[in-house]
Amino acid sequence: MTQKDLLALLGLPVSDPKIIDFFVQRNLVPPHTIPIVKPNSTSPLGLKNTNGLKDHEWGLSYCFSSEVLNEDFPLLKEGKNYLPYLTQIVFDGKLYQKRQRKEPDSFWNASPPPDSSIENIENHFGKFDRAKKYPNIYFPFNEHVAITVSLISAENRLSGYFAAVKETYELYHATEFDRKWNYEVNLILMIIKWLNDHHYLINLWQPLTNNVDNVLAFVQTALNGHLWESQLIQNEQLRKFMLSPFDSNYGLKVKFYMLLGKLAYHEGLDWEAQKQWVATIPFNDETYTTFCTAIDESFEQYKANN
Repeated sequence: MTQKDLLALLGLPVSDPKIIDFFVQRNLVPPHTIPIVKPNSTSPLGLKNTNGLKDHEWGLSYCFSSEVLNEDFPLLKEGKNYLPYLTQIVFDGKLYQKRQRKEPDSFWNASPPPDSSIENIENHFGKFDRAKKYPNIYFPFNEHVAITVSLISAENRLSGYFAAVKETYELYHATEFDRKWNYEVNLILMIIKWLNDHHYLINLWQPLTNNVDNVLAFVQTALNGHLWESQLIQNEQLRKFMLSPFDSNYGLKVKFYMLLGKLAYHEGLDWEAQKQWVATIPFNDETYTTFCTAIDESFEQYKANN
């Protein structure tokens, strides 16, 4: 086996015969399934869906995930749990230095070994941008996998070196469209409709009405129940604006509550009462028009300052 053979395993589920055979040969047992841990007060979003495995003989670490932020890797349900994919292989420098195996140089046929000099790393990947404290270089391996190397500029040493399935950023997880976990569902649905109305979603425009059921159905069918950065058009300012926390979108909430004439009322409530009030804000023609004014102003202010 060579490094390219190893990287070709990335993106395969643990039920794939190639994965099974590989870990049998390595005398390692990958996770067969990963249970869903529902959101709670300390973990409000998503699935507790990752697991890891160290290969001390080879000096590598393997990471598995049942929820991959890439539409080409759907959830694979098995009973109440989910089948994980092999999503990352870490070329851990310290673990690698302590490895028992001494592989031939020919093994490293996709990138240099972890104990290579920074000069050799840069000869392969290109120069790090040392103007940054922690520059990264991304090196595509195939359509779904990339190798990443990270540098600590001040110390001129690697801080990370791994290959992983390419993933996007998650803007809104499926749980954020569920009132059981999120009291701001109506506000987020207004954001979705604003994105749709302005043709900011990739090839997904639909004529939507200003109500919860219509937009929520759009989220479930057209957006697969979530919103990821990859579902937005290629507009850098829009993507950065949407990646910023909801409360810091240039005062979006403050603008909205002020336009509703409810800012002083909202600020006078305690935390629990605030949540209850926000949850009751209706999604209708009037409130959506007000919300659009607020988010348009916020986005224009963001663009003017970035």
